Amino acid sequence: MNKCTCLLAVLVVLLTGTRFLQAQTPPEGIISFAVQLYLVAESSREAVITLHLDRNPGSQSVLGVRCYTVNGTATEDDYQPVSTAVAFAPGETTKIFTVPILEDFDDEPNETIILVLADPTCGAALPGGAATVSALLMIIDNEFNPGELTFSSAEYIVSDTNAFATVTVTRSRGSSGLVSLQYYTEDGSAVAGLDYGAVSGTLSFADGETNKTFTVPILTDGLMESDETFYLILTNATGGARFPDELTSQIGAVTIVDSDTAAVSRPLIADYERHGSTLAFRFTGEPSYDYFVEFSESCLGQSWLSLTNFRAKNQTIEAIVTDSVTNAATRFYRIRKQNCFCD
Repeated sequence: MNKCTCLLAVLVVLLTGTRFLQAQTPPEGIISFAVQLYLVAESSREAVITLHLDRNPGSQSVLGVRCYTVNGTATEDDYQPVSTAVAFAPGETTKIFTVPILEDFDDEPNETIILVLADPTCGAALPGGAATVSALLMIIDNEFNPGELTFSSAEYIVSDTNAFATVTVTRSRGSSGLVSLQYYTEDGSAVAGLDYGAVSGTLSFADGETNKTFTVPILTDGLMESDETFYLILTNATGGARFPDELTSQIGAVTIVDSDTAAVSRPLIADYERHGSTLAFRFTGEPSYDYFVEFSESCLGQSWLSLTNFRAKNQTIEAIVTDSVTNAATRFYRIRKQNCFCD
């Protein structure tokens, strides 16, 4: 263009406002997602996301793009968020980045993560010249999650005055399908037939059912004794159900609290009377148990000897003793409950 032509062009711009557009340099390549929907199983450790570069002929530059994730219906409980940069070396047209997937064992619908490309560098561009482009990653939930079976409590406490102990088995981390298990009792310090009634059976859970119960009879023997325990066993889970920590069985316990132990106070001798060879003791304490009358010749209570064993009536024990005992100069007496070692 000669000088006159340039002056004419400037004059045209000044007079008409017309602008001459300078041709833009085309991008060296277009970076995009390989597909618009990526699928990954929840049980997989990671999802692999493939990117594609449509490089212009003759381009030898390193082209890059920023990649990151945004919550869809999935949250950080389902995956680990990602923000990273991906670079295509000269000659490369395919690259990948990964999204870690977290398995939560919950029975839930499929969930989505939004994948985003942004900030192309070094002459690269996104499709259509957009500032960002997105795709979807869908986490496919396990098709069938029968759940985990366990006791609602590690130990059940029941009084020996109760007719039954009620035991609840729960189903969590899924409730799909029909599942079952077997249960039975086993002696500990409590003995079947004396302290409780042995039971065994099968519990079946319908699809979606999360709680089942069974009962164990509690027997009262009328004796004063310490608390006693028997065990509950869960085993043979079916239908794909499992026990915690991949164990083959579950063990629980039932503790029978003796109501008599808490209610009975220590018997104390209030006074006594002597009638020939009979000593009549009056004492404080519950009169519904068998008691021992014991004596010792030492005030330190050494070498206690059992004198008699009668059931108390009206808080009085009549102890039949020999003349040698009643005629002795000094004797120390005490009363002890049967099966109780408190003086």
